[in-house]
Amino acid sequence: MDYDENTAVTGRVGSITFIAAGAMNVVVTVTQAGSDPELAVSPANQDVSAPAGSTIFNITTNTDWTVAEPEGWLSVAPASGSGNGMINVFYDENVSASGRVGEITVTATGGSPEIMVTVTQATYPLHTISVPAGWSGLSSYLLPINDDIENVFGPIGAELIVAMTMDEIYYPFYNINTIGTWNAQSAYKIKLDATADLTIIGIPEENKTVALADGWDMMPVVSDCPVDVVDLFAPVVSDLEIVKDVAGYGIYWPVMGINTLGTLNPGKAYYVLASNSISVTFGDCAKETFENLTGFENLLGLSHWGLTRPTPSSHTIAIKPEAIQGFGPGSIIGAFDINGNCFGIIPLDGKATCLTIFGDDNISSEKDGFAAAEQIFFKLYKPSTKEEFELIPEFDFTMPNVDCSFAENGLSAIMGFKVSGTGISGGFANKITLYPNPTTGKFTITGIGEDAIIEIFDTHGQLVQGDNNNQEKEINLSGRQPGIYMVKIFTEGQFIYKKLILK
Repeated sequence: MDYDENTAVTGRVGSITFIAAGAMNVVVTVTQAGSDPELAVSPANQDVSAPAGSTIFNITTNTDWTVAEPEGWLSVAPASGSGNGMINVFYDENVSASGRVGEITVTATGGSPEIMVTVTQATYPLHTISVPAGWSGLSSYLLPINDDIENVFGPIGAELIVAMTMDEIYYPFYNINTIGTWNAQSAYKIKLDATADLTIIGIPEENKTVALADGWDMMPVVSDCPVDVVDLFAPVVSDLEIVKDVAGYGIYWPVMGINTLGTLNPGKAYYVLASNSISVTFGDCAKETFENLTGFENLLGLSHWGLTRPTPSSHTIAIKPEAIQGFGPGSIIGAFDINGNCFGIIPLDGKATCLTIFGDDNISSEKDGFAAAEQIFFKLYKPSTKEEFELIPEFDFTMPNVDCSFAENGLSAIMGFKVSGTGISGGFANKITLYPNPTTGKFTITGIGEDAIIEIFDTHGQLVQGDNNNQEKEINLSGRQPGIYMVKIFTEGQFIYKKLILK
């Protein structure tokens, strides 16, 4: 007698009837045992991407089965079945900075066998940016998956002081947020109180062409590698005036033959001045280019002058070769206020160069830069002889800014210097107060004379309100954009500058 294989886990019974002429039929039974439970699940692992989706596993078995998925980001359908089948595994979006692995257990009836398979989910691309203490420019070649600005800056919330676009501001301490979301091709000027790493989790910017308005604009770097600044702007160089660090010393000024910028680096943002609207396109990273790190740290220790950290407000002054003849290589030119504070230096090598000087930081309590229209004093220091001289500049009158006063985004050129041994001295009294500060609109100025003239400027140096004063004055800025303002007061023959925060 032959019998077939029983692939089921349950036994079975068959009967055979023997028939003979003139005799009673005889019936016999054959009882066949069931097979051991068998279970196979394939594949053993499914690799999936970061966005939410689904994948499948195939089940081959001769018995009933159930499925368990302990991971909260996974769900399975169906949760049970009988015999061969297929299960669908649904997974949530992975918005974390790391990949993850989820386990799925398929168990045969009776608890054995039991097979575990896995789903391995990748993360979105990551861009980790080392943001220095103080001011710097910030951008990314990734568009954050969660683009809420508070969420993006959340990981560095302890270090973040303020982030600003050309028109908007996020100032957590005062609960000011007019930015809202991180948009495509966003560029920021940002201030931290300590160095921190910011990780952007997102998808690559699809549009690699950046449109820049005529006049001043801020440009992101939508490339994951350093980009040569000359190559990038070559197609539009006839309309380009200048490219500069948001808060640093790097400059590309084609008409002056000055390029201390070299490369545009991922994670940074840059100021661009163009005479017409232009567009630049970031290409593939085929050309080997290395970061050029012109920065504050490289200038520390070059002279005995104390040097404040750069701010996002700067005035760029080209120094032509003929202006520095006879000064000697290694000599240093610095820019000072009347109190002798140094707000910018440049070492000389005999070639055309550029001195970047910085404006006062509107959100710090100290004076760490020039106020609008404040007088600039120049000094020369020769390290070889430790000599120091006052310099009287001769400006190029074809440039937009032609005197010794600071202007945000000012452009000047010096054709020559007169050298004097006279030092710089002097100081301002500072007994004037603004209250309340911060304010929701109205505030009062006290401690000023009857002849005081008051002017209020926004962060772009634009005059928003001016007034004469009668010793004590209440001023109303209600209706103005929340942010930081500079109050310029002329009283008793001197200028006083105060910062005001409007909530």
